[in-house]
Amino acid sequence: MNEKEILIQNVNNAMPVAEKMKPIEDEISKLKVKSGGRIQIKSIVFLFLFLIFTTSILDQLINCRAPFPNDIIFSAIFGFLSYITGIKQLMDKIRAKKTIPVLKRKLSEIANDGTLSWLPEEYRTSGCINAMSRYISAGRVENLKEALNLLDLDLHRERMEGAAMIGAYAGATK
Repeated sequence: MNEKEILIQNVNNAMPVAEKMKPIEDEISKLKVKSGGRIQIKSIVFLFLFLIFTTSILDQLINCRAPFPNDIIFSAIFGFLSYITGIKQLMDKIRAKKTIPVLKRKLSEIANDGTLSWLPEEYRTSGCINAMSRYISAGRVENLKEALNLLDLDLHRERMEGAAMIGAYAGATK
């Protein structure tokens, strides 16, 4: 067998492994967003409204007036909502931080399966395997070295385009 046939055989054998890896990689990505995200705007809005109504109640008490019943009700509602949404976000972050390492171990076990031993570790992802399959189908590569070089070029281009988009967004928001 020549190099291209060996590459085709290896990639074809790796496709079922890539299919197992994809949902785990997607779940890790979603959990990373949850674990590193900022407080959602609705929690901030509820907290702000809670503070407004609480300030109104305190002002009325300090000036020896009975607080308006609506102020007490609204303060209680918005205080409760800000507390609940904040707690939910905190619990999601904690759950995500506990789950990510478990999923990474599972992904590592799959990636270190003997089926992928021909592929360097940093390329043992579903995206890389699928990209190599596309390169072979399109006739763009003849061997593993060419596939890895083309993959590196594509990954670099994606990073640069992402950085350019972030820069363009930052420039547009000034």
